[in-house]
Amino acid sequence: MRIRCVFFGCSVSDDPACYRCHAELYTYDFLQTGLIDPIVAFLGYLRSIAKLCPFRCSNCGAFLSIPQFWREWREARWVARGFFGIKFCSQRCDDDYLPF
Repeated sequence: MRIRCVFFGCSVSDDPACYRCHAELYTYDFLQTGLIDPIVAFLGYLRSIAKLCPFRCSNCGAFLSIPQFWREWREARWVARGFFGIKFCSQRCDDDYLPF
């Protein structure tokens, strides 16, 4: 099972050790990230671009108009990660947004 942790990283449930390879959380054997994690993150980035997520409202998923997108992008680049920041199509969506 150690090879699975090398590729995907160790995971912790209720016990503070990996349930696959039994590596303790704060030891050198515990692998926080695996070898495939950068590839998975890049594929998620490409998927969000393909689904046009940057041009949608973060709450309802509606497409933003060009002026709305420009306004939200200017505000989000100071707060979040710029192009993928949280964007809203209306004040109602901003008030109703619950990220958790």
